[in-house]
Amino acid sequence: MVKAKKYVIDKPFHGLVTDENIKLVEEDLPALQDGDVLFEALYLSVDPYMRPYLREAKSGTPMIGEQLAKVTDSKNKDYKVGQLCLVNSGWRTHTILNPSKTEIRIKQVKEYPGVPISLSLGTLGMPGATAYLGVFE
Repeated sequence: MVKAKKYVIDKPFHGLVTDENIKLVEEDLPALQDGDVLFEALYLSVDPYMRPYLREAKSGTPMIGEQLAKVTDSKNKDYKVGQLCLVNSGWRTHTILNPSKTEIRIKQVKEYPGVPISLSLGTLGMPGATAYLGVFE
């Protein structure tokens, strides 16, 4: 059994976010079923869009965001152990998803020699695409 840690909103925030606003909680994840994939977060996103979405969040609401994650276990032929993916599952250490049964976005990441994998959350990811389109389109 895998024990996951996740950040949740403890108190709604106004102004600067403090340690009182967010807390880290643990949860036990179930065993994988057919089609499931276990992802382990390597990097978490911190993006401007998060603030307005969380302004009115209730206590216990999971922290939103995208993560660069590694497949650490799989019962899905399309996801191999060690593969990297962008997963929109929030600020958590581990996530179990069945890609064919979830609305959570999962995108397999291609690695490029000499390019840090963390850039897939920034320059090579959604923020980079947003900046590029903002400038050139």
